[in-house]
Amino acid sequence: MLKNYSLDLILVAVLFLILHSCTENEYTIHRNNLDLERSEYLLQHAENPVHWQAWSEQALSVAKKQQKPIIISIGYSSCHWCHVMERESFSDDEVADLMNQHFISIKIDREEKPDIDFYYLTAAQLITGSPAGWPLNIIATPEGEAFYAGTYHSKEEWIEVLNKTINQLEKNKDRLFDYARMVKEGLINQTQPIEVSDNSELLDKAELALSLKTWMSEWDFDYGGIRAEEKFVNPPQLEFLLDYNELNPSAEIEDFIVSTLKKIAQSGLIDPLNGGAFRYSTDDQWHIPHFEKMLYDNGQLLKLYSRAYLKYNEPLFLETASLISKYLFETLKLDSELFSASQNAESEGKEGYYYLFSKEEFEEEVLNQITRFEFDAESFHLPAQPLGSSIKKTLNERRASKVAPEIDHKAIISWNALTIEGLFYYYLASGETAILDQAKASLNAALSDSKSLRHVAGDPSSIAVLEDYAFLAKTALTAYQITGEKYYLEATIELADKAIDRFEMSESPLFANSPKNLSSGIPRIINSSDGVLPNPNASLSSTLYYLSHITGVESYKKRHEAMVMAIQPWVSESIGFFPSWANNLLHSQHPFYEVVVMGEEANSFAEELLTKQFANTLTLHSSEESEESPLFKNRFVADETLIYICIDNTCLQPLSDIQEARDFLTKRR
Repeated sequence: MLKNYSLDLILVAVLFLILHSCTENEYTIHRNNLDLERSEYLLQHAENPVHWQAWSEQALSVAKKQQKPIIISIGYSSCHWCHVMERESFSDDEVADLMNQHFISIKIDREEKPDIDFYYLTAAQLITGSPAGWPLNIIATPEGEAFYAGTYHSKEEWIEVLNKTINQLEKNKDRLFDYARMVKEGLINQTQPIEVSDNSELLDKAELALSLKTWMSEWDFDYGGIRAEEKFVNPPQLEFLLDYNELNPSAEIEDFIVSTLKKIAQSGLIDPLNGGAFRYSTDDQWHIPHFEKMLYDNGQLLKLYSRAYLKYNEPLFLETASLISKYLFETLKLDSELFSASQNAESEGKEGYYYLFSKEEFEEEVLNQITRFEFDAESFHLPAQPLGSSIKKTLNERRASKVAPEIDHKAIISWNALTIEGLFYYYLASGETAILDQAKASLNAALSDSKSLRHVAGDPSSIAVLEDYAFLAKTALTAYQITGEKYYLEATIELADKAIDRFEMSESPLFANSPKNLSSGIPRIINSSDGVLPNPNASLSSTLYYLSHITGVESYKKRHEAMVMAIQPWVSESIGFFPSWANNLLHSQHPFYEVVVMGEEANSFAEELLTKQFANTLTLHSSEESEESPLFKNRFVADETLIYICIDNTCLQPLSDIQEARDFLTKRR
């Protein structure tokens, strides 16, 4: 009797589980599920009356099953206008009723899923004809194919968009969905590199110079950067120009580089109190920024200003790098040795409130001593400038009385890789061993789970994308050149090989953003252009080229050449969008130098050469006999430190004088 009773209970339990699994999708889709997520951005929307779902196979399958269109809203926790739209629209019951009744609504943290973000940003550009930003609001078919794209909307505008879409879906659903399929096809075609014939040749110096000349018409020689009403700093562009100008000297280009960096260093884009750089300027003179601070901007600018200081010996550039490092260490650094993703633009409900000062807070005498940019009639923003200690004390006291903007503490591997590379260059510029120690500690932390790399460190559900592998491999290679530690070379090779295996596209020499085995709900596409981040394909291509010289593995070089060949028509047409690829083209247009230092003083000799920042040069060193690279073979001589310089595989007689080596490399133009 007891056995039969127990069996009945088991059958009931099994039946309940079966029924529950069948209805779980319908049940969970009728509530806001963002309280189950880790993302600080998604959690900021967890109390909305909108039935938000995180991007998942489950949510997408429900949309297909119910044949409901999808609203895909993408943003990030430090985005001011994302917060505004959340307060005005997504917290509103009228808006929520429309969204819940007619759509499946999906929220995406663009920092967590950069591949999906890139896909829909590209779709938005095709739909609207202009670049998009955040919050990015997409309306798509149940299959996720976009037919509407917009950014910030007021409540009234968003309700109008929703009602028009509902009306169109009732009247012209097939036509709307046909358009969505056309957008998808166009998106895939647009991101495929141009096919080139087998007998094509890489761009020569004259062709690249012509492309550069065309691009120069867009430069702002008065205020620096690229002419625009709102200005972003673009480190990949300036990095390319630093190397290009060394190999093809031009007073005009050098003046543009130096004046741009000076203008930014003295502008409102750099915070003179807490340090760090804001995301972009809302005017064409770099006066008033958009007040959010992103890790990737600060990491890249740390590298850029450190490199520029090493090139031009301009104290302002080192001071700017120091201000950026202050922000990284004092505000963004985590206990894990990695760095937080970003800091909000707003605090106490107002954009820039923490950074702005009220004129009524200061006596006229103090105001007269401060250069300032007018934000509005009552407040001002400080440019980056030397401030007297007493004034600085007063300003810090004023700021300390306010609530600091919130920080998004997730550690994104790709952004950390860019930042850690910046730390290695800042070490070369500053000579501070504490900076080198921090760079190594941070890199070791980023590499600690390289066997199962995550996009967000410590998040087991996070999937690493191409930029994580590409940027981390490039940073490990930088670390190897500076430290000579074998571990970093091994890490570079491992990451590069895994990137080739996991992100390969059968129809292209370039790599997809998403890994092959990921069921993300969108097609795998290729990102080939630079943006505010360097292009991951270009970064990986560069690393493969350097690895081919270090390891002697010919397949690395062949893949690099195929990648550059596929992209070069776009470089020729629009070099400003492809500066990282243009930098890779320099490898074929100018002699490539392999510099190998062997012996007791190898570390200090190599470091001295690295501080000169010679373009198109690989610098390796070892203080003992080594077989890490064929370049080390038979080159160690006891009790001597020798410098071997090879030019496109032709080697000169070894030098023992570091100054002689420096002079030779300096005059090589």
